[in-house]
Amino acid sequence: FEGIEYADESRSVSYLLPINFGVPLWIITLIGLALLTMRRALLESQHHAKDSRASANRFERLMSVTNGGVLLLKEGRILDANPMLEELYACPLRDLIGQPLTALFEADGELAEQLAAADSRPHDRRALRGDGSHFAAELSVAALDDGSRVAEIRDVSTRKALEEELRLLAFRDPLTGALNRRAFAERAEHELLRSRRQKTSICLAIFDLDHFKQINDRYGHAVGDQVLQRFSRLCQERIRRTDLFARFGGEEFVLLMPDTGQDQAIALLDLLRTHWAEEQLDSPQGIFRSTVSIGVVPIEGVSPLEYGLERADAALYEAKSDGRNRVAVSRS
Repeated sequence: FEGIEYADESRSVSYLLPINFGVPLWIITLIGLALLTMRRALLESQHHAKDSRASANRFERLMSVTNGGVLLLKEGRILDANPMLEELYACPLRDLIGQPLTALFEADGELAEQLAAADSRPHDRRALRGDGSHFAAELSVAALDDGSRVAEIRDVSTRKALEEELRLLAFRDPLTGALNRRAFAERAEHELLRSRRQKTSICLAIFDLDHFKQINDRYGHAVGDQVLQRFSRLCQERIRRTDLFARFGGEEFVLLMPDTGQDQAIALLDLLRTHWAEEQLDSPQGIFRSTVSIGVVPIEGVSPLEYGLERADAALYEAKSDGRNRVAVSRS
């Protein structure tokens, strides 16, 4: 085969085209795909960053509008908190950061237990401000995955005041603030039992404002209510804290005097009667006065409260029969 020339395929156009153009095209394609992937990753990263900023902004707004102080705790100390904590404690946030949570409340051994449990259950606490003032607070603590704690403090003073008001209404007469009949009976039974155990003297008195119906008819029920309020206040201001004073209905009141003998009881009751007779009461028609009749009985032995009330009521009837504005002692 001498003399025959063979074509060099490595130099032919059909061979060079794929090499000279095909290979760079694949490289360009790969680079383009890589750039597209990087662009997509960058866009996603920017999107996530935008979402993160939006989420952070929403969280900050949420923390700024909540009516509770939200705290991030690390090893029991305040790491960060929302602005509401400043308002609750009337203290700059920078002064609160780093303080232990226990510094925000009155000393309480159960607080450390609540912080350790971190079960999100709310507990009532007495919050303590830096100036020494207090407020009723509700504290809840929850655990985070990294071992830190998040706590929320709410001022529940209004709720506590309402609860106390409702509690008082349960055993107080709403007009005069004296004990109601039910509360008096429950507490009186305890005092009678104590008196029997310790063998001490105890006396029971019943008051009835004289001619009270005439006061209502002449001056009106609004003035009559004011008279009841004034009489109740006068008595409560002059009796002892251990005495039980109650309104039994209408213009009738009762007083149980523990650790009090008959002579002592008469002296106190006569003092109350005298002071009431001297009270100047206002009405649209002018100043007027009122008097009160009182029956008193010493309770001895195992006599039940009802029996004592019957005897005191009998003494009261005697006081009214004898001309009113006086203290009468049960004769039986």
